[in-house]
Amino acid sequence: EAFEHNESSLDDLHLLRYGRRFRLPSGAKVVVGRNEKENKVILKLVKEDDLLSEVKGYGSLIVLLRKKKR
Repeated sequence: EAFEHNESSLDDLHLLRYGRRFRLPSGAKVVVGRNEKENKVILKLVKEDDLLSEVKGYGSLIVLLRKKKR
């Protein structure tokens, strides 16, 4: 899927190994950390243009939204 969407940066490829991944109709990528280990990796891979959401008081849920590259 990453190759279909022209995502070949090392960070994008590394991110494929972690979390649950979803693709929005706009082409944006959503990655949801499933545990503390995945969340730590996802946090290290956040880029300047990414949106990050963290649910406080509900386990370790972190959501990363990465816009489609133009």
